[in-house]
Amino acid sequence: MLEKYLEKNIYRKIVLLEALYKYEKIDITHYIEIFEAFPTTVQNDLEDLVQTLDIYILSYEKQKKYFYVEFNKDIPLFEIRKIIYQQSLFLKTCTKFLEQQFNYLDLVEEEFISVSKAYNLKKKAEAFFSACHLDFENERLNSSEFETRFLYLYYLTKIDINYETNQTIEFEEACEDMLDLIEHEFSTRVYTEESRYFILQGLNIAYSRQDKEKLELEEKVIVDLKKRPIFKLVEQAWKSLNMERFLPEHEIVYVVSLFNSCEYSFSQLENLFEDHEKLRSTFLVGRPDIIRLIQYFEEEFDQILLGNFSFEEGIIRLTRNAWYNHQVLVHGSFYTLHPKNEELFQRIVKVLFKWGQGIKNLLVIDTNLIYRFIDEAGPILMQEKLLFRLKIVTDSDSKFLLYQSKFSEFNVFDIVVENKFYRSIYEVEGYDQSIRNEYIFCEEALIPSVLEDHPHIIPISVDMLLDHSFLLVCMKPYQHFMEVHNTSYINGVK
Repeated sequence: MLEKYLEKNIYRKIVLLEALYKYEKIDITHYIEIFEAFPTTVQNDLEDLVQTLDIYILSYEKQKKYFYVEFNKDIPLFEIRKIIYQQSLFLKTCTKFLEQQFNYLDLVEEEFISVSKAYNLKKKAEAFFSACHLDFENERLNSSEFETRFLYLYYLTKIDINYETNQTIEFEEACEDMLDLIEHEFSTRVYTEESRYFILQGLNIAYSRQDKEKLELEEKVIVDLKKRPIFKLVEQAWKSLNMERFLPEHEIVYVVSLFNSCEYSFSQLENLFEDHEKLRSTFLVGRPDIIRLIQYFEEEFDQILLGNFSFEEGIIRLTRNAWYNHQVLVHGSFYTLHPKNEELFQRIVKVLFKWGQGIKNLLVIDTNLIYRFIDEAGPILMQEKLLFRLKIVTDSDSKFLLYQSKFSEFNVFDIVVENKFYRSIYEVEGYDQSIRNEYIFCEEALIPSVLEDHPHIIPISVDMLLDHSFLLVCMKPYQHFMEVHNTSYINGVK
């Protein structure tokens, strides 16, 4: 939602910065189309970026079509991004509403702007808060304690604001220990530097505000949060560190909401699939409202989507913190919509609107996260599933039937398993060839050493059926196919 209210030049530079920091190379034409701007406008934005952020840049090069920037990765993106956000008068105006008394005329003296511009900034900030479904009372922001905390976080992660926390060194160390326990002892999650900063700042705010206003959330939201895998992780860490030394027990729900709002990854791919299964069992299968949303998507796009790993991951990210207006109070990176995806965007909005009508309470979905969902799930929604033909090499018919049954449960792409098995890989016609969408799944013990690295021959075993590694095996044809044949653009980088 922020993209609709932030100054256009600030928005463009933040988007360009995030892409360059992540990929180091961008296709300028792609962003000209994204911003619907003149080429000179984007070129000027890029030149202004490298001048403003000179001390964070190791090298850069501009060409006619591409722009290259190598940032010093010792400095996290969120710290560099603040330099650009700090230029925003809109954000500075928004933070004024968090103060006890705010007179827009103060902006005239502080920022050396005209009265009319200060008034327009005030009205724009009010429109933004109204879009976030935050109330006003006597021109003062009337937010709940939960909303107030996330508003402070919203701005602390973007610009410098006057907010002092009174946490002790002992509390700060306990918060760091909580993150470390969750990452290294109780799970395999890896939180980004930005996520760690967000969580730690949120904990500091909780410590300094615990006696100000009563922290309230509707009971059904609390019940829902307690079902999430992250609740158990936070609860374990909370008890291990005796966090009630610092915060009352009811604060744990707020702490869980901090973690629930953050990005994390895994160092091992199998951990990603294990995490997905946990989320799926509690967040998808156990939620009739989410199942109904998926059904609406299946009707709109005439596909079976429940069981599709990538689609389910996208749905989880889109809806995991979608209660009331919470989602629009959390913002990390910008995601963009290419004009060619406008029709897809409208279809997704139609599905979400239909779903929202069946939900009794207020629900606000952030447009920025719909753009992200399109990046992640768009290709699945708009393309027919890939068809792969598989042959199985094993030493018994019982194993063949077991593998065949397991493959039939897989739904990321279409699989046709040849209805016969081979006892030797040499029995398979064309076993040493690489036919576009044909793969051989062969018992590990039956693969000759000369064929161990063949991209179309994939080892399997009965042991793999007992854990999530079989899911990884199933994904290998798709991964190999995309590496060889995929030519699509991602964030403007080919």
